[in-house]
Amino acid sequence: MSTSIQRQRFDFQAGGHRLYAERLIPPHAVANPTLVFLHEGLGSIGQWRDFPAQLCARTHLPGLTYERWGFGRSEPLIGPRPRDYLNREARDTLPEALAACGITASPILFRTQRRRFDRAVIRRVLS
Repeated sequence: MSTSIQRQRFDFQAGGHRLYAERLIPPHAVANPTLVFLHEGLGSIGQWRDFPAQLCARTHLPGLTYERWGFGRSEPLIGPRPRDYLNREARDTLPEALAACGITASPILFRTQRRRFDRAVIRRVLS
């Protein structure tokens, strides 16, 4: 089913770093909301496998996956991360990333749970 998904791969700036992303656009996609797939601290886009494309195709919703600073094809990490880096990512970088990728309406966020990427937890962002 995911073979008909259009994939746009690109870099963007958020949190002061170059991040790598992939936008997923299914046939007959509606504009909103966008499904945003967030990997756990040690993951990357590839660890989602085909789940984002399948879900986008079945729901006709656009999707976005991106790799945080220091992961995958994003800008390499230099030095140790601060202890609160995941809090900073949620508070500062995620809103910047959504804006940089043109996501203005409230997205639906999927995140992986530690080492169980097949059990995505859905969270609706109300803002």
